[in-house]
Amino acid sequence: MVDAHGCDHDRLSDLHANEDFAGQVCDALGSKQDGGLLIANFGGDPDPDPRIHGPSFAQMLNRGLIQGHCPTHPKLACIDVLQEGDFDPSILERLTREFYKAESAQTLTIMRGVPEHKPEVNNVYDSARPDTRWTQVDRPAEIKTSMSSVKLNNAFDEHGAWGQFTYIDLFGCNPELISDPHHVATYFQELCMHANAKPYGEPIAKEFTGSENGDRDGLSYAQLIETSLIQGHFLDNARRGMIDVFSCRQFLSKSVAVHASDHFKADSYSTFTILRGCKEQFPVIFHNRLSTQEKVKWTLEGKEIE
Repeated sequence: MVDAHGCDHDRLSDLHANEDFAGQVCDALGSKQDGGLLIANFGGDPDPDPRIHGPSFAQMLNRGLIQGHCPTHPKLACIDVLQEGDFDPSILERLTREFYKAESAQTLTIMRGVPEHKPEVNNVYDSARPDTRWTQVDRPAEIKTSMSSVKLNNAFDEHGAWGQFTYIDLFGCNPELISDPHHVATYFQELCMHANAKPYGEPIAKEFTGSENGDRDGLSYAQLIETSLIQGHFLDNARRGMIDVFSCRQFLSKSVAVHASDHFKADSYSTFTILRGCKEQFPVIFHNRLSTQEKVKWTLEGKEIE
């Protein structure tokens, strides 16, 4: 993920430029576009909420997705890439910073889909503070990276955040449920209600087949919402699901994670929530949880929740 600050207003607001950027990211990372592009410009008069003004886009990849959200009011570009395998995050950071003519950019990498492990955060970098680079195994003690008692309702104001990003990795899912297009589509309709989001336009839904040993076969789904985007990718043989919720309005991460686990009858899940667009402190992490570890508590609404 990359958050770029102080971006050029004209570049942010240009739909064609954002579409071109999605293609440049694919080329730079060696990704294969496979499926449609969702893109729309949100907000504007008479909409009273300037937070949602600006384009959002999502480009489906062959088992992955590029998404971008470019609110013009804070001059911010939030770019995320979910892709199988490794890629150099500095390529995405540099391309985002240069394309949007940003004053600074922050980046981190989250390793996804690892059973029985909490999400690992690596390669954190803030171009405005070059001494903040660290990895999961070697991070300076003075870098504040977690918040154990933050109040969700006040966090956006306290940290100057623009959005909330939550992901859920599901393990041991019911294979019939994750391979059923109707069940998956119903889940994302319900997810909009749980995340207090309103869907915008038609979703992208694609079934990927024909991978070697069938280990990458499964459904992918992406839906623009008026406050950003929700997406999911499912692996039939591995019985796994990867779900992302990105919104510029607050939502209860625990409710979203538990609903996903219940809907697909998962044996376990891991989840991670980070605030986006926090220029003065990065990263601002709410919780980093594995459902099978009872000692890990939720820290929402200013109190611990079992």
